[in-house]
Amino acid sequence: MVTPYEVEPIQSERLILRILTESDASQAYMNWMNDPEIVRYLEVRFRSWTQEEIRDDITRFANSGVFLFGMFLRKASGEGEGPHIGNIRIGPVIARHSRAGIGIMVGDRGSWGKGFATEAIQAVTQFGLKKLGLQKVVAGVYEPNFGSTKAFQKAGFVIEAILPNYWQSGSERVGEVLLGYDPE
Repeated sequence: MVTPYEVEPIQSERLILRILTESDASQAYMNWMNDPEIVRYLEVRFRSWTQEEIRDDITRFANSGVFLFGMFLRKASGEGEGPHIGNIRIGPVIARHSRAGIGIMVGDRGSWGKGFATEAIQAVTQFGLKKLGLQKVVAGVYEPNFGSTKAFQKAGFVIEAILPNYWQSGSERVGEVLLGYDPE
């Protein structure tokens, strides 16, 4: 089984996705993690983050078999990576069921609504199917997070279920949208 430390960067049309390293724990990354609007549908929202804690989190993910990719814009020349705009992870891999989940955060607000999430989801899903040998890729999205649900659907995922009143979101209970991708 391939480990996060062995994964080569993935290139899509506009992105380079590569496994994050401790050196990627930038001020901008920390700002995303502490911005209530950016993390409002993520479980990381319940605490504040320092750069050191982000570095520790990056290491923890890699050592647990979770593939945490940074989403970097490709330079206009096509050579090399530009700014870090967000993260996408796949894992943990449940080997006996040949399944893993995807989670995504586009932290750079200027990159919202431009299709980068869909592009990253497609690329990481194919990585999971081809490199990790998965037969199923899944995701869970807070029901009011229409942008993420739409990005997963554009990437070929289908809504498989909605769990009502699943999450506490501010002062209200909201559902969870369960999405799946089957290559067949």
